[in-house]
Amino acid sequence: MNRLLERFVDWRKRGNDRRSPGSRARAQFNLRGRLMLVSGALGVCALALVARAVDLQLVRNEFYQKQGDERFLREIEIPTSRGMITDRNGEPLAVSTPVESITANPKELLKYPNRLPQLASALESGVITPQSVFDTNPGWMPNGRWRTTDTHNYGVLDTTGVIRKSSNVGSAQIVQRLNKAQFHGFLSRFGYGRVTGSGFPGESPGNLPKPEFWSGTTKQTMSYGYGMNATPLQIARVYATLGNGGRAVVPTFIKGEAGESAQVLEPKIANEVLRMMQTVTEPGGTATQAAILGYHVAGKTGTARISYNGGYSRRYNAFFAGLVPVDNPRFSMVVVLKDPDPTLGYTGGLVSAPVFRNVMEGALRLMDVPPDDIDTWLAAQAAADAKRSRQAGTTVAMPRAAVPTAMPAVAAPPVALDALPAAGGAR
Repeated sequence: MNRLLERFVDWRKRGNDRRSPGSRARAQFNLRGRLMLVSGALGVCALALVARAVDLQLVRNEFYQKQGDERFLREIEIPTSRGMITDRNGEPLAVSTPVESITANPKELLKYPNRLPQLASALESGVITPQSVFDTNPGWMPNGRWRTTDTHNYGVLDTTGVIRKSSNVGSAQIVQRLNKAQFHGFLSRFGYGRVTGSGFPGESPGNLPKPEFWSGTTKQTMSYGYGMNATPLQIARVYATLGNGGRAVVPTFIKGEAGESAQVLEPKIANEVLRMMQTVTEPGGTATQAAILGYHVAGKTGTARISYNGGYSRRYNAFFAGLVPVDNPRFSMVVVLKDPDPTLGYTGGLVSAPVFRNVMEGALRLMDVPPDDIDTWLAAQAAADAKRSRQAGTTVAMPRAAVPTAMPAVAAPPVALDALPAAGGAR
């Protein structure tokens, strides 16, 4: 660099020899100063770059590496469980099953004997039986500044009647007999408020607020479906759980795959709830249009206003959820219609139940499911044969075996509130 600078100065000096002595001296002085200034600036810049590189790669290397990782790396917790142990044919030999555990220190627990009853539609309260009576007069009851109302004044109802008539007032009175923890525990146990685990992309967990965030009216409105959100898949899983003897199974979209299961309700209570929900599709219930000839159908209607701007609009979601056949459940299905035409009917029993019947009839026929209500089927066939015979001018006697008989009496064990399905609104 110095040599190049000397040659450049010498060249300029020879060029300036032909100029006046004053101009040569002035040019020589200015050129040297400028070259030194530029050289110094470049040297400072080079030193700054070297210093910066040392700082980034040696002095504060870990800091900047961490900053880079935070912009590209994420730690996401992926919940999982142990895989199944299967034989060579793929049949499960051992599976992991999630369960709820309760532990107690006997020394501490015996100091507070009055807390023992609290511990015991917490485990199985048994405060409701099928014969429990609820006075729904005059068809409404207060709920803070608002009212809980029914479409009609159903008067005095037992537990089965509350389900059959889809009484909001009756549901609210049932919930009054349970504390917040018991009610929330039942809903959570059936899978509300979390994804089902089906693996379907974008599946919503719904919304089940924790009791500490409830207002004074939340528990009562939740008893008939308001104040919480649930997906159709979650509701279908609940009904499948009842049909499976109270054993909840993780749903799957893969044919032949068996999901994990857990017992969330006593089998005898699950069966009793099915029998009560069967009355919903029988004469006097809110979903007679969901009845399927030859099969006992258990289900529940629901009609809920659509949330809007922090409240509820005059538009509705109408649904019917059910399973069939009751004696040997095979299928669970939920039909949801958003904002049906109110001039044609907007309740679940009027618009969703017929869809359930039509779709389920086809499924039962395609899967060759035998009927469980053979007497009703035979009676309908005999009536059809008699009608055709009259039209043909002959008379055929109805066989005695074809006459429908009354349903046999069913034992009535105590039923806890957690046996009742989420109402999802009235009707």
